[in-house]
Amino acid sequence: MALLGRAPSGPSVQGRPADLDRPVPGRPDASRTSMGGVPVRWHLTGITGKCVHPGFAEGRVCRPGEPADGSAVLVASSLSPAQVPDLFDCAAMVLEAGGITSHAAITARELGIPALVDAAGATRQLEPGDHLFVDTERCRVLKAVPDEGCPFCTAELPELDGGPLLRVVEDMFPVVRSHLLLVPRDHLTDPSELLSAHWSELGGLVARLRGRLTAETGSADLNLAMNVGAAAGQTIEHLHWHILPRRPGDDEDPRGGLRRLVGRPWRPYPAPR
Repeated sequence: MALLGRAPSGPSVQGRPADLDRPVPGRPDASRTSMGGVPVRWHLTGITGKCVHPGFAEGRVCRPGEPADGSAVLVASSLSPAQVPDLFDCAAMVLEAGGITSHAAITARELGIPALVDAAGATRQLEPGDHLFVDTERCRVLKAVPDEGCPFCTAELPELDGGPLLRVVEDMFPVVRSHLLLVPRDHLTDPSELLSAHWSELGGLVARLRGRLTAETGSADLNLAMNVGAAAGQTIEHLHWHILPRRPGDDEDPRGGLRRLVGRPWRPYPAPR
């Protein structure tokens, strides 16, 4: 079993195939802080299942027979053949029953809809109107819930590794596959609060994770970065480092690395000669 998460069941797909003349659901806004004026955060529900079509979509829960606007997530115990047309106006599907060869699963694949089956407890936990992010490649369902504080301090995130001062968790909205976060266990908001022991532990964890990533991906290359402040892209006021594993070929021109995060560089990186 891979250390850094479930192996994908197919190529990474963001929405539906381009040849279908239908809207393509986008990745949710990871910096979303409110819905209808209510502060929210993304909560990992613990609902999993079997991926029948990889991809991701964001939308509100609907049940079979309820109106859908093309961005709804159909959540049901199962779908009868007569109910399968309900999928035509949905962005994703989560079923408690069924298999990868069921009629609903086959239709979801044909439509290019991200879909999970065998998702126990879905109808009990997910109510009509709940706002979801469905990530079928990693077989997970996130729900927008009222923000009651720092997500790193309040959310029950699975811990992949760690030490006395830092823990390693998966990024909920990965930029690349196996995107990880190194998070201080204490709620620290400024780099000046970091102790020499934090930096020492960081070095050991990065070395350990790099070895495991190399064993899994065949590449030891990575980006290690921290966003500090809103202008730098920070959206959670709890210090954390990003580890982005990089593989040969995942970027046509990776030269410059993090320099490319700035849309208008003060001094552009020179072109290759």
